[in-house]
Amino acid sequence: MVVFAVIISTIFLVRHWQPARQIELRHRNFLLALEDHNWNRVKSYLASDYTDRFGYSRETLVPDLRQVLRQFFALTIRTQGRQTEWSVDEVKITEFVTLQGNGPGLTDFITNEVNRLTDPWSFTWKKASVWPWDWRLATVDNPGFRVPERRP
Repeated sequence: MVVFAVIISTIFLVRHWQPARQIELRHRNFLLALEDHNWNRVKSYLASDYTDRFGYSRETLVPDLRQVLRQFFALTIRTQGRQTEWSVDEVKITEFVTLQGNGPGLTDFITNEVNRLTDPWSFTWKKASVWPWDWRLATVDNPGFRVPERRP
C-alpha cells in the first residue's frame, strides 16, 4: 500500500512540475491577477527585463495598467484559440483575448478597443532560473493594438 502511494505521489509530482503545466499555471494566474487588480502579483509575473514595443518596462507597466484597469468594478478576461511555441528557455503563447466588465468612465471604450482586435495577442514567457515554476513574462504584444509610445 505504501509503495502504491509513493508511485501515485511521484506521478502527480512529475506531472505537476512539467514545464507545460507550469506555463499554463503561470499564464492563467497572471490573467487572474489582472482581473483581481492584484498589482503586486502582476508585477511578480513580469521579468526584470520586461520590455515591449510601446516602451514599457517592468517598473512602468504596472502603474499604467493600474490606471487603465481601475475603471472596472468587475473584469473578466477570456481567451481562446491558444497556440504555444516552445524554444529552449522561452515559450510564446498566442491567443485571442476579450474583455468583459463594468464600471464608470472608460470601461466601454477599453473593452471595445480590446475586443475589436482581429489579431491574437502574444505572450512571451522566459525561464528565469532552474526551478520548474520560475517563468516570467518577457513581453506582450498585439499588432493591431495601438497605444502611444510611453515617454520616460
